[in-house]
Amino acid sequence: MGTEYIKTMKNTGDFKFRKHLAGGCIRAGIAVVLAVSVSACTMVHRDSFTGATSAQRDVRSYESSIQLAEASIEGGDYNTALHIYRRLAAGHPDDAELNRALGNALLAAGALDEAEQTYRMVAERNPDSLEAMVGLGRVYLAKSDGRNSIKAFNEALKIDPVSYVARNGLAVALDHLGKHNDAQKIYRKLLLTRPSDLMIKSNLGLSLTMSQRYYKAITLLTNVVTDPTAPAEARHNLALAYGLAGRSEVASELELISSSHSDVRGNLQYYELMRSALK
Repeated sequence: MGTEYIKTMKNTGDFKFRKHLAGGCIRAGIAVVLAVSVSACTMVHRDSFTGATSAQRDVRSYESSIQLAEASIEGGDYNTALHIYRRLAAGHPDDAELNRALGNALLAAGALDEAEQTYRMVAERNPDSLEAMVGLGRVYLAKSDGRNSIKAFNEALKIDPVSYVARNGLAVALDHLGKHNDAQKIYRKLLLTRPSDLMIKSNLGLSLTMSQRYYKAITLLTNVVTDPTAPAEARHNLALAYGLAGRSEVASELELISSSHSDVRGNLQYYELMRSALK
């Protein structure tokens, strides 16, 4: 079930690298332009056509590169994104936000060891980095290492005790270790403040399924999937609940909405194996 749990994490607050004119190398670039402009005008090199300084062009190039990397990740082109982030990170090794973005791209691409090293480096240099600890938690989940994942999410919660992403991640990690009641308590607490959060409801539904509360899961997940904005994972979680409840025909219909016949057959066989194991 590790794969299913990772799916539920994908839309719960991924930390994307955005333009940050107030921080990092861009702030430094602006500072250079201002300082040189005031103290030694002869050192400012301007584009003869646009009037832009070389530092300003560097800022624009940097921003464009980040935007291209983000667009590549959105489109599933991880190789291009990683090439860009690695190149930028090599030139700005102390930029925490950039290196977190690199870690996110590595995690999305499945380069788990390198992602772990990157997040750990950011965390060591920036002990208060919530995003780095959440990233580590996600890496350990992807490695099916629930215990270290729980440690990482708990460290994140020391930084921000009310972090929605860290609390959800902790619940997913607890589910991964079979501690479904503990996980469900967290999901329900999150829903007290985010009652319309479909991803949390989907996670709770999956947790209920794994604790063999199939019909509670089916009731909850049926309500989730009727919402046009429901995450894709919710329908798969509902199919799993039906499959484990012995309703393979309904599970098949749900899976066919977004999967091929061969994939559906494989999933149904998997559900049947799980049913046998849980009896």
